[in-house]
Amino acid sequence: MRPFSSLFIVSLFIVACATPQPILTPTPTVSPSATPAPSPTPPRSVCVFRNESNVEVGVYRFEWDNIGIKINTRIGTLNVDGAKTLKAGWRQLIIVHNKRLPESFGIAINFDVNQTLLFDPTLDAQEIRDSGGTVIAQSVNDAPGHHGGMPAYLDIARVEREFGYYPNSTIRVYLTNVQPIPQVWNYQTIGVTLGKENFARRSYADGRIELLTTVSKGTPSAWQGAVKMLEANLFSFEVQTGWDQPMQAFTATSSGEGDSVLYPMKMMKELWEGARKFCP
Repeated sequence: MRPFSSLFIVSLFIVACATPQPILTPTPTVSPSATPAPSPTPPRSVCVFRNESNVEVGVYRFEWDNIGIKINTRIGTLNVDGAKTLKAGWRQLIIVHNKRLPESFGIAINFDVNQTLLFDPTLDAQEIRDSGGTVIAQSVNDAPGHHGGMPAYLDIARVEREFGYYPNSTIRVYLTNVQPIPQVWNYQTIGVTLGKENFARRSYADGRIELLTTVSKGTPSAWQGAVKMLEANLFSFEVQTGWDQPMQAFTATSSGEGDSVLYPMKMMKELWEGARKFCP
């Protein structure tokens, strides 16, 4: 685990008395150890392997003790921070060595003892697994401007999925901007796809809201689910299916498609299985 070194200052004192002067054995005294300040912390161990796509992957094991730490990876330094209420203990980071990290780059972590964070810098995707390997959270960011000429309020910035008690999960879709004007299309849609099934929130120009589900390219039907507008550019979908299915978020209008963001579930699974095989 993470080594800490303490500086001990040893002082020798020789005591002299009046004549006659008996010679006393020097008595060493030890000062209290200095409190180490937060500093770059080497991980407990590092293991490197290549995945099925022949891309180098690093596995870094480190100890979290409620002090922000820095991990020196092969592609740059990661500033790791998290909630101060997290329990101290060992964590594991699996990171794809496919993009040089800028000096200011860092990640905020909120995972528990003996859990693992998988991270692909190029795709800007993260996944958290518990100590038994079960996925508990996924997220992927998307660069702006991939929305087919649609306004920024239909441009997806980030998608998150958190898993609750099986088979429940919550998917949050963040949009780049807030809609500043009344809706101009007959309808516009914000939705998610799990496997072959779509779940969508469709808003109409007259103010109506519909929740719809579609299997593959079939006809949409009413969906008795829950979609909440948490903020003007943040929507939350509560679903009870697709636990093990790939996740994709999308936007559209009555005149065409908008943005689409796919979470790289297959690749993350490949990283996890490779780390278990080559870095047990």
